[in-house]
This record gives sequence, structure tokens and C-alpha cells, in this order.
Amino acid sequence: MHTTVSAAVDADIKAQAVSILQREGLTMSQAIRALLSYVAREGRLPGDIAFFGADSQPSTGDADEHDLPTYASFSELMRAITGEP
Repeated sequence: MHTTVSAAVDADIKAQAVSILQREGLTMSQAIRALLSYVAREGRLPGDIAFFGADSQPSTGDADEHDLPTYASFSELMRAITGEP
């Protein structure tokens, strides 16, 4: 059974990604299915995917300055949000 996934993405990022995916012979749907299949199979994101770009790095200092919680991974953040172990 299939389901539809929708995501809001910056138009420039989408255009760049579509261009690269086309060059590689993939559609956006194929790339997203491949990513989700990997995550489901491996139980984690591919190691080279970064959540935070260089432009957001200065903001990590704000967390230290204001004694805000920090998280080592996205899954750790989600556990903190949901309260699950």
C-alpha cells in the first residue's frame, strides 16, 4: 500500500535538487522513497546528512549562553519532546 508524503521546501533548493536528481536519473519521488527506505531499514539517517548548515552554527552558542538544553542527535531531541525513553 502506498501513501503520499508532502513537504514544504524552499523553491531554490527544490530546483537545485531536481536538477541534480535528473542528472543522476532519479525523480524526486524516487529519491524520497530511497531516503525513507534507508531510514526504515537502518534505523537512522545516512551519516552525511546534516541538519544544521554553517549559517546556523552561531546559534548553538546561544544555547550555552542561556543555559538551554542541547541534543546530540535528532532522535535524542524527539525523545525529549515526546517523553519516550
